[in-house]
Amino acid sequence: MKKVLLLLITLFLTFLFSACIVDPPINNDYSEGKLFYDGLGKVYENGEIVFINEKGKKAFSESFDDTYNFYKGSAIVYNEDNCYMIDRNGKKISDDYRDLYLYKEYDVIVYYKRTDSNRYYGILDLKGNKITKVDYDDLEIYDKDFVSVEKDGLFGVIDIQGKKVIDLKYESRIYDYKFNMAKIQIDNKIIVIDKEENILLEHNCTEKYEQLEIISEDMYFARRLLGLDPIKNFKKEQLFPDSYQYKFSTDEGTIVMYDHDISDYPYMLYNDKAEKITEDCYSNVEEKDGYLLCEKDGLYYVYNLKGEKLIEEGYEYISLSDSYIICEDLHKDDPEDPGYLTLKIDYYKTDGELIYSFDTNNSRKSARFVHDEILNEYYLVSQTFSSQLGDYIQELFKIENGEIKKLDVPVTYFIVNGCFLYQEVNYSNSYDSIFTIKDINGNVLKEDIKGRVYTITKDGYILFEGNGATILDSNWKTIYEK
Repeated sequence: MKKVLLLLITLFLTFLFSACIVDPPINNDYSEGKLFYDGLGKVYENGEIVFINEKGKKAFSESFDDTYNFYKGSAIVYNEDNCYMIDRNGKKISDDYRDLYLYKEYDVIVYYKRTDSNRYYGILDLKGNKITKVDYDDLEIYDKDFVSVEKDGLFGVIDIQGKKVIDLKYESRIYDYKFNMAKIQIDNKIIVIDKEENILLEHNCTEKYEQLEIISEDMYFARRLLGLDPIKNFKKEQLFPDSYQYKFSTDEGTIVMYDHDISDYPYMLYNDKAEKITEDCYSNVEEKDGYLLCEKDGLYYVYNLKGEKLIEEGYEYISLSDSYIICEDLHKDDPEDPGYLTLKIDYYKTDGELIYSFDTNNSRKSARFVHDEILNEYYLVSQTFSSQLGDYIQELFKIENGEIKKLDVPVTYFIVNGCFLYQEVNYSNSYDSIFTIKDINGNVLKEDIKGRVYTITKDGYILFEGNGATILDSNWKTIYEK
């Protein structure tokens, strides 16, 4: 009886212990620009990619020709002509394919394999298991509920889990799914349908290569070789005058129109209900780096993709990034001395809030903006030409609450985590550049770091890359060096 009791206790403790063993937690932040994903980061060693952990040690011995970053426990890797998936231990978890494509928005992977005469597509889950039971001749994902597929010359639709939405029965592709609608061309008609195959719109084509563009839930137009039809709603009622031409629309619903009857400022902004967003008209509008740049009389104005004006003032030159907006006037006339060149540089946050305005009537003085990406702090390097010295005098300032404070440190354009990086360049071989890191008091925190360039990752690491590679954490501790 005691032996039986002891055995039961042993089995229970074994079960309890095994239940407590779990894999290390997986970080849920998979935004672009980080070094480590799922605790593993990829680095180059001897021309190949290896994965290291956050202590800088190799996670496993295998190396690869190319890889994706890890995503929710697995990664896509390439070796020679093979492409496959591995887990966080480096173990192969999928078959070999010609290529694999990760769709993060749906947590699936599309595979592509090829034989001598055919090519096939399908969908895998993040563990390398096949979701689709059929190898399709073609496959295109538009939405989690709408995946256009082809098999043996017939077209249909499945969802992201491989379930049938529309039978494989059409002889033309079902394509361009957006606003819960898709298009299919049958004979000389383009038909707009929903997922239940209800017909929402029928358009009779008058040209062989005519296309139908759907630009909102109730707006479309026909695109022909000889020009564009007016924009209509699904009742086929014309929404704009004949002189209006559709240019493009943003993902946030702003529609850019062009009026051929206006020569000076023909560009206008509308919403997806054909309502004018602003009375301002422009000589040109373009989408750039997540903004709308609108030009008028040689000045540029900044809007977001919703059509909201971020900065009221116009500028001659605008530089955009995901952290700030730099606006410059390089040829502004001084009222007291017409024709005298002045310099004005304004620094804004991405929502249009002014960080600092640098304005001078001295054409020999300029400035450059520096952003500490880790601490999200802003600095200014000003330089003034000295006729006496025959060179520029540079000064470094920190911007705080719209004011600047002069710093008593050597000038640099590289500021990371509140510290200052100085690069000694070997102009005969830039790979031999040496970086030194100092704090605000001039104390040396790190020196003799070799590299041609450095990169700051979104998770707070600094990569120095050249002939080799050095990785420091935000406390300037070396975690990897090769």
